[in-house]
Amino acid sequence: MNLDGEITLIPSKEKKKLILLQHIVTRFEVGKAYTEKEVNTILKTVHADFVSLRRHLIEYGFMERNKDGSVYTLKA
Repeated sequence: MNLDGEITLIPSKEKKKLILLQHIVTRFEVGKAYTEKEVNTILKTVHADFVSLRRHLIEYGFMERNKDGSVYTLKA
């Protein structure tokens, strides 16, 4: 799995998926608020299915979003 460029598929195995997500969060700044569009732009450089990546980042606790989904931040 090449973590520096675009990946061809999102791993189905949990361990590999967690490794990928841990690497993806290094593309975001701690303490910075992102719009959904900004998050999507960053995730599109990793994989075409940026929606699944965004959902995984939230579900696995790497990022959080406000109730209306307009602001995303890295979890500390």
